[in-house]
Amino acid sequence: MRGVRLILGCASFALAISSLFAQYDVLLGDRDLQRGVLRFDPSSSNTTVFGGCAVSSGSRFYYGMDFDPATGYLWVCNTLQSRIDGLDANGNCVGSITTASLPTGLAVHPNGRYAYVTTSSNTIYCYDLSTGTLQFQVSGFSASGCYGLAFSSRAEFLYVCDFYGGKLYQFAVDNTQTPPALRLANSVQFSQRRDYTVNPYDVAVRTSYGGRAPIDYIYVTLTTGFYGPYSEVAAGQFAYDTPGFLPEPTTFAVHPNIGSRNVSFFGIEIAPDGLLWVSEYNPGGLFTVNSSGTVTQRANYGSNKLGVGIAIYQPRCVQHRGDVDNNGCVDDADLLAVLFAFGQSGSNLGRVDINCDSVVDDADLLIVLFNFGAGC
Repeated sequence: MRGVRLILGCASFALAISSLFAQYDVLLGDRDLQRGVLRFDPSSSNTTVFGGCAVSSGSRFYYGMDFDPATGYLWVCNTLQSRIDGLDANGNCVGSITTASLPTGLAVHPNGRYAYVTTSSNTIYCYDLSTGTLQFQVSGFSASGCYGLAFSSRAEFLYVCDFYGGKLYQFAVDNTQTPPALRLANSVQFSQRRDYTVNPYDVAVRTSYGGRAPIDYIYVTLTTGFYGPYSEVAAGQFAYDTPGFLPEPTTFAVHPNIGSRNVSFFGIEIAPDGLLWVSEYNPGGLFTVNSSGTVTQRANYGSNKLGVGIAIYQPRCVQHRGDVDNNGCVDDADLLAVLFAFGQSGSNLGRVDINCDSVVDDADLLIVLFNFGAGC
């Protein structure tokens, strides 16, 4: 009897622990072929269609994208339809919000609910994702064509790429207001690279909160025009104790094919393992950049252009009390599902991994037995 109590105690302890998974997939906006959001699996190098909101011609011209942490939904700019589309964890369409004309970039506030959208102009729009309504718009700054944008980790700042103007803008975020308001804080003009004028497409930000003051580590994709002979990832830092100065990000990683053809690093995102994932506008490609600035091509989509959107997708394991088929009753079907999957391991096992420890084992079986009959 003591042994049974010990095992049940271990199962309860395991149920209380949240698992963190290293595995992730990379989501990309499809442009020319309009297949929807593409899903790249780094472990197999396979690309599949994640999902989208419509299949008619011109309806999946997808650009900027970001996750809403409040719901887990992915929101993506459907540029030619002048709307943003919402997708659930399985890529199913959950709705669309009409936006200003031709949305290009999108960033969801880290607290969720509010999406900030650019439209290849000098205006940033804020939409309430829960109601689909426009909350406010910010304009009047000297940008001439905004594309990608990204929040710092806790939304102290919002960084916006002015593609045509060759600038990076920094907005201070007032999180005491609902929705959070924006105030222009700084901007920086990008200088020439190897005698080429460069234009910023997209930006990714990671904030470090250790040390004397927080620091934003900023990564920007730069190219000569829409696509030309030169492209790079630039890197910079913004220290919160020097608020009046935004240093220019400098060359960190150069496109491996400069000089041989037109190149164009496009979208950029930071993965949980620290890798930078970078899409290419034309020809469509997918790259990683490591901490040393080494560029590795991971996929080649040929002459078909990709959208600026790129996001990191980590399947969420949701702990529960043994109702594997989620029908409200813990019964024989749930027990058989666990027995059938017994011994399997991995980071995306579904609801048979009841305690989210990446393996279907005795602990999962005991949770079903302990709660057998509940809800029936």
